[in-house]
Amino acid sequence: DESINIKITNSELAYFADEGIHIQSPTSEYAVEGYHPDALKSDGLVIDNNSIHDIGIITVGVDTSGIRLCNTVDSQITHNEVYNSNRCAMRFDDCMMLDIAYNYFHHCMLTSADGGVLYSFRTLTFRDNNVRYNLFTDIPNRTGVQYALYNDGAHAWNVYGNIFYDAASVNVVLNGGRDNVVYDNICIRANGKSTFYLYN
Repeated sequence: DESINIKITNSELAYFADEGIHIQSPTSEYAVEGYHPDALKSDGLVIDNNSIHDIGIITVGVDTSGIRLCNTVDSQITHNEVYNSNRCAMRFDDCMMLDIAYNYFHHCMLTSADGGVLYSFRTLTFRDNNVRYNLFTDIPNRTGVQYALYNDGAHAWNVYGNIFYDAASVNVVLNGGRDNVVYDNICIRANGKSTFYLYN
C-alpha cells in the first residue's frame, strides 16, 4: 500500500497459490477499511522484463492473476511474459495512466472463464490507459466465453497494435464504459464467437 517508485525487473516469479504481485493503495475500494482518506496512491510502479507463471495453483477465485493493481497512478507493465495462469494474467481496478506494452501473454484462463487474460474492472476513475503491442496467444476456449482483453466498464482505454493469435473465444470485450478506442490490432484465428464484443 502507498508504494512509490517501485521497480520489479529481470526476475522469475512463479508458483503462487492465488496472486503473484498485488499493489494497491489505501483509497482503493478493495483496500482494507480504516486507512486515512488522504493517503497517497501507489505511484510510479515499473514491472519490466519478468517471467511470471504458474498462478492460482491452489485457488481459482475472482482475484487470481499474475499481476493485480488497485488504485495506482503512472504504472508501466512492459516486456513481461505471463503464462500458466488458472485465471487472469493481469487485473486492474481503479488505475490511471497505465502503460501495458510489449508483453507476451499465453496459456492463461486455464481453468476459469470468468474475466479475461487482461481484466479491467469498472470504475469512472479508470482513465488514460494504454494496451499496446502485446501478443496474446494459446488461450483455451472450452466454454466459449473466455476473453483475451476484458474491459468490464472501465473508461479511456487505448487498445492498439496488439496481436491476438488463436486467443480465446472473443479477443476484445468492451462491457460498457466511455471513451475507449480500439484500433490497428491484428486478430488471427479467433477461435470462438467473434473478434470483438460490445455490451451495454
